[in-house]
Amino acid sequence: DGTSNLGSFNGTSGAYTALSDVNKKKDFEDSEIGLKEVMELQPKLYRMKEDDEDTDKNLGFIAQEVKEFIPQAYVENEVNNDKYIGLNEMPIIAALVKSIQELKAEVDLLKQECKCK
Repeated sequence: DGTSNLGSFNGTSGAYTALSDVNKKKDFEDSEIGLKEVMELQPKLYRMKEDDEDTDKNLGFIAQEVKEFIPQAYVENEVNNDKYIGLNEMPIIAALVKSIQELKAEVDLLKQECKCK
């Protein structure tokens, strides 16, 4: 029927687990989305428009800004005829991991060049 299970929701803990089984994926390639793109992200403190002025601010991103640098994180959806834009965190996490790997490679190279420990 063309449908598949893409994740699971734990009703007790509220945790959502996305499907990440190698047996369900194909067409692999290494991502080049990393430090350059992460450095363009602009974390923001914000309140939702319906929040009161004394509500604690959230920390996150503006989806439209992230779309320019990590388009895989950008999500447009519709629920009950109400359109919304959101972010999927996994592509951002993957870009952060790639960034750390790039920085580690730079540190290793600098250590090798100066014979530092």
